[in-house]
Order: sequence, then structure tokens, then C-alpha cells
Amino acid sequence: DKGKLAGGAELTVRVRSRHRFRIATDYLAMERQGTATLGRDLTYGGSVFRAGEAVTSSLDLRRYSATYLYSPVRNERLELSVGLGAGLLDFNSALAVPARRLEERDDGTAPAPSLTLEGLWRVSGQWYVDARASHLRGVVRQATGRLTAYSANAVWEWRPGMAFSLGYEGYQVSAESRYASAPGAFRLKTSGPRLSVRVGF
Repeated sequence: DKGKLAGGAELTVRVRSRHRFRIATDYLAMERQGTATLGRDLTYGGSVFRAGEAVTSSLDLRRYSATYLYSPVRNERLELSVGLGAGLLDFNSALAVPARRLEERDDGTAPAPSLTLEGLWRVSGQWYVDARASHLRGVVRQATGRLTAYSANAVWEWRPGMAFSLGYEGYQVSAESRYASAPGAFRLKTSGPRLSVRVGF
């Protein structure tokens, strides 16, 4: 499916006036399945999938993160924050050729640290907008990886401790290996509108 509803949850604790800690679980709903005919040979796991074969594939991906944030600028109307985060990408994947009863599976967890920038601007008494962006790029010998996440929201405070927000978010991750013994590439890009309920105490 090109589109699918995804759920997530965040817990933010303000330890002091300028210090916050956030834990998030973003269910990307990446339970995807598909069938395609290969245009060239493909090695996956310990098996070779041949050109011209009808191959079925599936992917299930989940994301978890923890971020520490410090606000060098904070007043009644504006707050700007910088942060350092640590994330986990949990995945399960499978590739199969039903005609040959061939199947390869893989699963694991990949760590992903990131740098974060956030901003909040209170437009009026009950309205404010916020935005955040996280980025990481790493190179280890002949392997490279990149992760980018961003979001922007308009928030309406219905009453103290209860707010609703409507915004847009995106997430991109890519990795490439140029090792002769294990070459390959992975790319994922997802984006869309975001509706949330915020409760504070």
C-alpha cells in the first residue's frame, strides 16, 4: 500500500526549566508485502534469486528513540532547543520464490544516534507552532548510512493540560555497503500528515 495509518506515542519529562528528556515509539506501520519479477540476479542471505523469477517480499519495521534536549533560549513566547538522541530500528524481512520453495529471512536491531534541533513559538494564548529535525550521517570504511527525521505542527490548547495538533512529518533512512563480500543498499522514505492529542500535567 502506498498509504497506511501509523500510530505512535511520546513521553516528555521536563527535569528543569531548560532540560528535557523524551522517549518515543513511532510505529511506522511498515508491514509491507509485494511481488516482483527480478531483472537481474540477487543475492540475499545465503541464496541466489535469479533474474526472471517471481519473488515475494515482506518488511516489518519499527522505530524507538530517546532524546535529551537543552534549551539555550526559553521565554514566554519562544523556546529553541538542541539535543542528542539514540534510536533503534527493529526489523523483520523475508524474501521468497514460491516456485522453488526458497525463502530467506532476516531480523535484527540497528542503533542510530542523532543530533536534534527543535523550536516552539507561541502565536497567541491558545495557539503555538513547533518544529523539530534530526539528522545523522556516518561512514565506516566502505559503508555509509544516513538518517533524517522532521516534523512541524500547529497546536491548539483546548484547556490547560489538553491540546490537539495537526502537522506534517517525514522520515528517511538509507544505508549502502560497498564491500566486495557483501554489497548492497537499503533506502526507506515515508512522510505524511500527523494528528495528535497532547496531555500534560
